[in-house]
Amino acid sequence: MDTAQAVEAIKRRLSLKEVVSRYVALKPAGRGRWKGLCPFHQEKTPSFYVDEEKGLFHCFGCKAGGDLFAFVERIEGLDFPAALERLAEEAGVELPQKPGTPQNRKELLEVLRLAQAYFQEALAASEEAKGYLQSRGLSEESVARFGLGYAPAKADGLLTHLVRHGVSPEEGLKAGVLAEKEGRFFDRFRHRITFPIKDHLGRIVAFTGRALGEETPKYLNSPETPLFRKREVLFAYPEAKARLREGRAIVVEGLFDAIALHQMGFGETVAVLGSGLSEEQARLLKSQEVREVYLAFDADEAGQKAALQSLDLEMARQFLFYAVRLPVKDPGELLLLEDGPARFQKPWKRRSRRWSSASRRPPRA
Repeated sequence: MDTAQAVEAIKRRLSLKEVVSRYVALKPAGRGRWKGLCPFHQEKTPSFYVDEEKGLFHCFGCKAGGDLFAFVERIEGLDFPAALERLAEEAGVELPQKPGTPQNRKELLEVLRLAQAYFQEALAASEEAKGYLQSRGLSEESVARFGLGYAPAKADGLLTHLVRHGVSPEEGLKAGVLAEKEGRFFDRFRHRITFPIKDHLGRIVAFTGRALGEETPKYLNSPETPLFRKREVLFAYPEAKARLREGRAIVVEGLFDAIALHQMGFGETVAVLGSGLSEEQARLLKSQEVREVYLAFDADEAGQKAALQSLDLEMARQFLFYAVRLPVKDPGELLLLEDGPARFQKPWKRRSRRWSSASRRPPRA
């Protein structure tokens, strides 16, 4: 099956009206037609129409229009290949293999899904892990929304779980959840809080583990795999996409920081997985029509260095950058303060304190 055949197969299997209904409240507007408020511009009177028989949508206000793929591209900020991949997965349509695509991608995704189920089950059974998350101020809702889990201390818990489900140790190694030394396989993450890392389509492609004891390093990432390149992924990006489309992004260093800010109401927050914003991560933000980027990196020398590094990007010229000087060490600590949200947003009220890529020097708080 070539790409054109795959597109037609997807259109036969998926209803445009059902896909649009996930984002727009539609009402009947005649035979095979539906109407609602356009999701692409502000309006009070519906001018957005879906023609189920023709498989097309059109807005008479902003002139947006097209087929199923055009809608998903625009609403999710995806290019055509990404929209095709997402819809093909939902429709159960096999796509032609692209050069450079890992042959066993589906198998690796399944390994990661099994690992996530194991980590979440272990969290439910660990009072120590749940107590730690509570001490960080995270609500049960936040823990569930971001899929946090726990990797037990024993060396072969996940290994045994995967083998029981028909996964070989070699597959677990390739997926990045197992490690190997001198021919012996063992769990990569042990006695750690686990954070599932998702790609732009919302699929788990890696994990980060935060040590609960004295294990080093404090934070351990999955190695790069056929599915995972940390420069290409932003933590909390799938959860933040709807808010990012409002034009503003808050970028932080830590995964706990991102979750804390979401819990405080700043749903446009994402976290880098390295020392600063990469070109690929900046493009993800640009795909959501982000115009303003607030860098809320840790209030230490390393955080300031990471922020300056972000301004060296060619993509940086396409954003307005603002530096957020924190009253505490990092955004995660604000969650423990009663007035945390107010203290975080206070510096933003002085809009003249813009940090441009030309000056490369952060403003004073």
